[in-house]
Amino acid sequence: MIKAGIIGCGNLGRIHAACIVELEGMKLSAYCDVFEQNAHRMLEEFGGEYATSDPNRLFEDESLDAIYVTTMHDTHAEYCIRALEAGKHVLVEKPLAMTLEQCTAIGEAVVKSGKTLFTAFKMRYYDLLWKAKELIPQPVMVSMQMMDDRWGDQIWPNDPIKGGGNVISQGCHSADILRFVAGGDPVEVYAAGGNYYQKSGVVDNVAAVFRFDNVQKFSHNA
Repeated sequence: MIKAGIIGCGNLGRIHAACIVELEGMKLSAYCDVFEQNAHRMLEEFGGEYATSDPNRLFEDESLDAIYVTTMHDTHAEYCIRALEAGKHVLVEKPLAMTLEQCTAIGEAVVKSGKTLFTAFKMRYYDLLWKAKELIPQPVMVSMQMMDDRWGDQIWPNDPIKGGGNVISQGCHSADILRFVAGGDPVEVYAAGGNYYQKSGVVDNVAAVFRFDNVQKFSHNA
């Protein structure tokens, strides 16, 4: 039986908890949130052993096999690395982290710990994408565009520090979809972006061209 804990008991944490309780061979044991009442509500709803506002309790809990990180984006790197160093497998919501340096540090922690980390890129599992892969298994070029409504000024994902804006939060889905459809890993990226709509000053539009290691050309507008 795999025992898991969740750090971040907001809407995304609840969605993952609802999925976990449907899985055979896995159960939820611990819940953590900066607002401890959120953790207690999920404990009551999904069952387990304890709720806390202290993430250290989960990192130090030797009975936990895995930790889900569903917190604000600026905490992902710290919590992922600490969970890996504590010998836990990790599922982390996208984006993996806020900077390239943080992503690299997480990757190094994965290698050093020997544990598995999975970023919650859900779109590559959509039926339409699998159908596209079936119809065009080896594309010569992939062009895609991701569009979203203007985000509200006060929501935390739009905060430059806590969330980073819609390109970091949602644009990473585009990059993952391209990687999935292309069937390769990017080796070069040419990109330009800017702030056009958001008062917070985050980059909210970007255009990019990816070159993958299978030598094909792929373009991306987000």
